[in-house]
Amino acid sequence: MPRAEFLLTTLRLLWVASACGGCAQIEFDATPGNGGQTVRIGDSQDVTFSGDAISRGPLQYRMRADEGHLILWIDNPTNDPVELLGDKSNVVDPEGISHPLNGGTIAPGRSAKEIFPPVVEPPNSGPAGPAGAVNNYDRPGFITLPDTNAAMEGNDPNWQWDDTLDIRLNLFFQQDGHPFEQHFSVSRVRK
Repeated sequence: MPRAEFLLTTLRLLWVASACGGCAQIEFDATPGNGGQTVRIGDSQDVTFSGDAISRGPLQYRMRADEGHLILWIDNPTNDPVELLGDKSNVVDPEGISHPLNGGTIAPGRSAKEIFPPVVEPPNSGPAGPAGAVNNYDRPGFITLPDTNAAMEGNDPNWQWDDTLDIRLNLFFQQDGHPFEQHFSVSRVRK
């Protein structure tokens, strides 16, 4: 191989290595609040928490990593609606600041979605990008609860997540007048 071609190839490899050097993949370790087993959350498939893996209640929780965010779907597999109590539910960010979650009703057979750290989208916003582009956080059969808490005084919805600190999810629900709750501790992991 001629020296000029060797140098060009070496420079290309160095450029690719430096461009990908900051491309660490973010995953998450989630632990249910009942002292359950910690589970690694990646971006290849949803991880489901249900049954013995959670504290109590009829709901299922699915999580997935996506571009440095933790996506949480709360599935209601029952025949009755479930109310996510936004005035009680919150995420405690890595700095210990509590941020209320969006409350709302999760219809039977439907799901609600939360994103951590949040991605604040205007109400009724369509998919970003050119016509026909897909919003990666939306899927058929899932709803996104409207961001009613973003305008609350003193509540910055754009908090950041330091890799060395955990967040705590505190989810409070009511179904047919019966309250129940679920808690998770989640940490970010660079892979």
